[in-house]
Amino acid sequence: MTSLHKRVALIYGDSILLAGISETLRTHNNLTVVTVKPPADPATLTNLNPDLILVDASQIKPTQTEG
Repeated sequence: MTSLHKRVALIYGDSILLAGISETLRTHNNLTVVTVKPPADPATLTNLNPDLILVDASQIKPTQTEG
């Protein structure tokens, strides 16, 4: 018997679009879905060690992408 590694999907934002995607992804047993509202500390995002990051770019301000 092999166990599947649970993947982590990070949803960055709280738009209706991302909420719908998030609910669909939560139906998968081998996927942990974490939602983070912007702005978020980059260290927090890194510590989650996500396998997938989904962002609604319409919610991101240009200053949030400068590093």
